[in-house]
Amino acid sequence: MVSAQEKVRENVQDDYKRNSLSIIVVDRGDNYDDTVFEAVRSINLGDKFDLNLIPTNRITISGNRANTVGGIEVGKAVNASDLGKEILSYWFDRQADGTMNAKRLEQRGNYNADDQDVLNARAAKVGPESLGDTGYALVSGSYVMILDYSGITSSKNDKQEVSWSVTTNAYVYQIDYSQDIEAQVIEAWVYEDDTPEAIAQKNEAYDKILVGMSPKATVSYTTSAKEADGGVRAAIVEGYGETLLRLENQIPAWNVTTAIAKRNPLRAKIGTKEGVKNRMRFRAYLVKGDKNGNPYTVPKGYIRATTVADNRGMATGQSTKFTEFYQISGGKIDEGMTIKQKNDLGMGVSLGYKVGGLAPYNLTVDYLASINTKGFSHYGLLNIGYDMFSGSKIGDKVGKYLDAGDLTGLTDGGISYINFGIGYGFGIRPIRHVELMPFIMGGGDYMMNHNDFLKEDAGEETEDSFSKKIAWYGNAGLRVNFNVKYPLQLFIQADYTLLIEEGSYYKAFNDLLKVGDLGHKNSFGIMAGVKWTF
Repeated sequence: MVSAQEKVRENVQDDYKRNSLSIIVVDRGDNYDDTVFEAVRSINLGDKFDLNLIPTNRITISGNRANTVGGIEVGKAVNASDLGKEILSYWFDRQADGTMNAKRLEQRGNYNADDQDVLNARAAKVGPESLGDTGYALVSGSYVMILDYSGITSSKNDKQEVSWSVTTNAYVYQIDYSQDIEAQVIEAWVYEDDTPEAIAQKNEAYDKILVGMSPKATVSYTTSAKEADGGVRAAIVEGYGETLLRLENQIPAWNVTTAIAKRNPLRAKIGTKEGVKNRMRFRAYLVKGDKNGNPYTVPKGYIRATTVADNRGMATGQSTKFTEFYQISGGKIDEGMTIKQKNDLGMGVSLGYKVGGLAPYNLTVDYLASINTKGFSHYGLLNIGYDMFSGSKIGDKVGKYLDAGDLTGLTDGGISYINFGIGYGFGIRPIRHVELMPFIMGGGDYMMNHNDFLKEDAGEETEDSFSKKIAWYGNAGLRVNFNVKYPLQLFIQADYTLLIEEGSYYKAFNDLLKVGDLGHKNSFGIMAGVKWTF
C-alpha cells in the first residue's frame, strides 16, 4: 500500500537541494596575500548557498603570481588538509570535548524544505519537525571553492588612468559523504551523559573517520577595474560573480530545479533563497513514461525569470510567494512541468547585410539588461559596420565626373569605412516567437584611405588626425527578430542614419565620393540577417 506521503510526493518532479559552500583563498607568499583575502571576505555570496565556516580559510601554495598554481598543486594542498572532517565537524557543531548536536542540520533541513515537503509531512501525519531529517541528505551537498588569483597587473591609458587586471582561478571540490561515513559519525556521537571512557572511545573513533574531497570543476576568468572604481578589490569581486556563473554551468547539482506551479503568468515557488535573479534562464521539460514505465523528459522551451519572489524563511505549506517567468521559446508550458536552471550570458550576436545606411556588412551585439512578465525587455547595443570601395571602382564611378587630378589619393588604394555605435533597444513580444525592438544608437564612422598605408612616412594616428577622419552619426529604427529554432533567429531591420558632424579629412574625401554616389550620407537602410543568442 502506498503511504499518504508517497501519494503527495509523486506529483513533484524535482530533486533540487540547497548546497553548502566553504571559501578558501590561496596565499602565494607575496604582498598581495592580505589584499586578496580581505577582498574575498568582502564579497556578498548571496542566498543560494549555506556557508560552512570551517577553520581553514587560507592555504599556502607558494609561486609567482604571474602564473596560475594549477590543479595538481591545489589537489595536493586539499589532500594535505582535513577539509572533509572540518566540514563534518561544522555540520554537527562538534566541540573540543567531542560533543555534537544536530541543530544546524535540522535548521538547514527545514530551511531547504519547500511547501510540497510540508504538505507531504502533514499527509503522512508526521510533524513538521520531521523535515529536519532531510538535513542529513544535505551534508553530501557540501562543497569547497578554492580561489587563486593570478596575473595581477596594472596599466595606464593615454589619460594616465590606472587599471588593474586579475584572473580568478576557481577549483571546486565536493565532500565524499556516504551512508557508511554517516554510520561512523552516529557511532562516534558523544552525548552529555556518556561516561569518560565512552567519550574517549568515541573521540578516538571519530578521529579515525576518513572523509575525502573529490574535484568537481575548474574555471578561470579575467576581469579588470579602474583604480578609481576600486582597482584590485573591484576586479576580484566582479571575478567571483562571473566565475560562479560558469561553475553553475559545469555542476548540475547547483542548477535550481522545480515545477511550474501556475500559468498566466508562469510561476514557480522559487526565489531569492535559491539565488534566482531577473533574466535568469530556465528550460522547461515534460516528464513522460515509456512503455515499461520508465520516466524520461521532453524539452518544451525556455523561460526567463522576471519578478523574483523574496522567499527567504521557513516553508509553511501555504506560501503565496511565486517567482514569475516569461516564455521566450518553445511550445506550451503547463503546470507541473519541470524547469531547470540553464544559465546563459543574455547576449545575442547578429550578422546582417544592409542596403542603404552607412555600411552593408554589420555585426551587432545585444545584451539583455532586464525583462518583465509581459515580455518587455531592455537591451544595450553595440554595432560595427564595414564598407569599402576599391581604387578601380572609385575611378569608374567618380572619374566620369572629375579629372584624374581631383582623385589623387583615392584611386591608388581605395577607401574603407568602419562605423561603430552604441545604443539602447526596447524589446516588445506580441507572441513568444517574435520580438519587435525599436532602438536608438549613436557612434562614429571612421574613414581609412588605403593610400595612407602605402606611404612610408605616413606616421602613427594621432588624436587630432583621428578626429579629422571621423563623422559622428545618430541612428534610429526598428528590428524584428523571429525564432527559427532557439537560440537561432532571423531578423529584418529598417532604420535611418543622420550624419551629425564630419571631420575635415572625412568631409573632403567623402564629398568627392558622393559625386559618384559612393560616399556616405543621410539615408534609410534595410537590413536582414541571422542572430545567435548565448
